Amino acid sequence: MAFEALCQINSEAKEPAPVHGFKLRDISIQSALVIPDSLDGVSIVFSMRPSHATSGISNASISNEEYIFSVASQTENTWMTHMTGLVSLNTRKTGR
Repeated sequence: MAFEALCQINSEAKEPAPVHGFKLRDISIQSALVIPDSLDGVSIVFSMRPSHATSGISNASISNEEYIFSVASQTENTWMTHMTGLVSLNTRKTGR
């Protein structure tokens, strides 16, 4: 989810950065996301924002910006956070 969101933000820039991968940092997996075998299912919320309060989506900084993300779900009126971390674009080629 975080990779796709970052790709969408990058694609909306005036000059999208070349994407050669992604960087993950400070990943915390708190609990497994269990999908119940029922018609009710589970509601999932993904959120992502720039890691610095003064940052925004700017064409000059998308390749250097880290984003904080989280994945949470709700079942039977209970919210649970499953994963949090930081994600950024890798705009450098590695190897051949």
